[in-house]
Amino acid sequence: MITVDLLQTWFSENAVRRFPLASEATGIDDNAKALPDSLLVGMEVTIPSTMTVIDSNNLEELPDTPYLSRVIISEYEVVITIAVDGIDVARATVDVAALDDSKTLQAFSLASLVTDNSDYEGVGGKVFLGPVSGFLPYSGVYTFSSPSQTGISLDCIHSYPECIRSLNIGGTRVTGDITLAEGDNISLDYDEGTNTITVSYVPDEVDGISNKEELLDAITERFGQPICTINGVAPDAEGNFELIPAAGGCVELETTDHGIIISNPCASPCCDKSVLENLMNDIQGLNARYARLHSYLLEATSNVNTLQNELSILKMSMK
Repeated sequence: MITVDLLQTWFSENAVRRFPLASEATGIDDNAKALPDSLLVGMEVTIPSTMTVIDSNNLEELPDTPYLSRVIISEYEVVITIAVDGIDVARATVDVAALDDSKTLQAFSLASLVTDNSDYEGVGGKVFLGPVSGFLPYSGVYTFSSPSQTGISLDCIHSYPECIRSLNIGGTRVTGDITLAEGDNISLDYDEGTNTITVSYVPDEVDGISNKEELLDAITERFGQPICTINGVAPDAEGNFELIPAAGGCVELETTDHGIIISNPCASPCCDKSVLENLMNDIQGLNARYARLHSYLLEATSNVNTLQNELSILKMSMK
C-alpha cells in the first residue's frame, strides 16, 4: 500500500535526480551549460540485442550506455540526439508549434539513424517532454561527449530480440512496417507452420502452356537441347559461362556482336609488306651479282684453257 510517508520518502530520495538521466549523470554539457531539468520528464529507449552481452550468470548486460549527445532548443523545434560510444544512433525532432503547454507529459518518437556500425542500428523509442514554458527560456545548443554527462537511466532502456530492422532496396533503406506485394510472374506463399515465405516464379502462358517444365520441353523441342556444361563445368546462376585466358599465356579474347575473337599475339608475323619487298629486292640483287660472277668464271675458265693449249703447242715446237 502506498502511503503519504512512502511518497515523501521517494520524492526525497529522487529530489536531485535528473530523471530520465542516470543518477550519476551531471547534465552539464561540454561548454559548462546545464541541461534544463524540465525538458525531459521521461524516456523509453529500445535497443537491439546486438548492443547487449550475456554474462557468466546468463544475465543481459549493456556494455555501452546510450546518452544524449546533442540537444537543440529553439523557438521552432527541439532536437534530441542519442549516441552510443560516440556514434549517433537515434533522434527525435519536435515541432515547437505542435506542443501544448497545458500538458505536462507529451510523447514523441525516436527515429533510428543509419550508422557505420550495424550493431547499433535499430535504436528507437520515445521521449517525453515537459511543458514548453519550462524549457523554452533555455534555448541553445547543448553538446555532450560521454555518458557521465547525460547517460540514460537503465530503467528506461529495454532490449528487444534480434530481428530484421531494415531492408536495403535499390540503395534505399526501408524501415517500419513493410508490405511485400506480388508483381508480374511472382507468387508469394506463406507457411504458418514454419513461418516461411516462399517466392515462386510463375511463367506467362505460351501456346496454352503455363507449367515451367512443359514450357522448357517445348523450347527444347523447337530449338534443340541447350548446352548445359562445358567439359563438365556448369554456367553461373544467370546462364553465363566466362572464358578466361591463362595469366602470361599467348591468348587474347575480344568480344564482338554475338561472337568472340580468339587471337595469339605471340604468333603474329614478324615482318610487314615493306620488309618483304626490301627482302625481295635484295634477293634479286644477289641473283644479278651471281649471274655476273658466273659469267666471269666461265670467261676465266675459257682463257685458262686457251693458255694451256698455246703452251702445249709452244712446247712441242721447241723439241
